Amino acid sequence: MAGFGRNTQPSGRAVERDEVRALFATCDGSTAGRRDAAMLAILYGGGLRRAELCGLDVGDFDAGKCWITVRSGKGRRDRRVHLSPSVCGLVQRWASARGGDDGPLFVPISAGGTVRLTRLRGEAVRYILQRRQRQAGLTGITPHDFRKAYVSELLRAGIDVFTVQRLAGHADAVTTARYDRRGEGETRRAAAHLRIPGAG
Repeated sequence: MAGFGRNTQPSGRAVERDEVRALFATCDGSTAGRRDAAMLAILYGGGLRRAELCGLDVGDFDAGKCWITVRSGKGRRDRRVHLSPSVCGLVQRWASARGGDDGPLFVPISAGGTVRLTRLRGEAVRYILQRRQRQAGLTGITPHDFRKAYVSELLRAGIDVFTVQRLAGHADAVTTARYDRRGEGETRRAAAHLRIPGAG
């Protein structure tokens, strides 16, 4: 486990909760709004890489069990990602708007609101996020920043690093630790919980 102490964090930052709230507020009940809300929900609440998001098919989402199956992620490892009920609900809303045909889960939408059943490309995800940021008055957030937020939020909730590693699809826990963006205040609060027996 050598390497935890090194300052080798990936570039970027975690998305703050108020920023997430502002981004979701831009997603209305339109077809595009439902798609974008579902995309944001999976990025933030599932920690997927951009390519993994684009690679999802309709059949990879199980609404009953509230999980998605990420096929051939980085390192060609499949994994199952459990979703919270709120994330699952947003994905269900989009799936209903998209229609039940097989194929990619996330697809382009024309200016008139017509769904086109072709796979959304990674560059389109970046463009959609930039547009939502402009609407929310935000800047500088990348799709990968949601992944850092996902890891940080799970660690903040007390989930052990090895479980978070599996959920994020990391090859080892050192990589997972490098994504941690909780900051110095969090580690100070954690240290304050330690009590030395007999030390008063």
